[in-house]
Amino acid sequence: MRRIVALEFTECKMYNRPMTDKISLLANARVALVQFIYSATFAGAEVSPKNLRTFMSSDFMREAAGEMDMGTFGFLSRGIVKNLAAVDVAVKGALAKGATDLMTMAILRAGAFEILFAGGKTPRSVLVSEYTNIASGFLPKNRIGLVNAALAKLTETKE
Repeated sequence: MRRIVALEFTECKMYNRPMTDKISLLANARVALVQFIYSATFAGAEVSPKNLRTFMSSDFMREAAGEMDMGTFGFLSRGIVKNLAAVDVAVKGALAKGATDLMTMAILRAGAFEILFAGGKTPRSVLVSEYTNIASGFLPKNRIGLVNAALAKLTETKE
């Protein structure tokens, strides 16, 4: 069995705010969601309840717990596990080209779930910006544009 690995997300400084700022706590929960999706996929594992439990007990989560909104992370991570098949269909439909790299897909999956299934607490245009900001911390410019375009396309289908 492959072990889920955690990357260091310390390089992704999306906001110049104190870590206790509500916006930063929400943004960090979204980054952790991307981390969970990416690490499961990278390890060749499933985005599943079992692997979510493993991720929740990881050193990454123990260290990051005070720097994110854990309620938001829990809601989003349980939601992506439950709705992954539908999210993947939506992402595939939003991509102009076929498959893409694992990190881009992790960001798209997380953003697509929140846009399509999370209940609309945050405006869709804000979610596109949030996940585009996450992409800018990890992806080259051409992939950042792909994330922005695909998520924007999903907001059009949701309206």
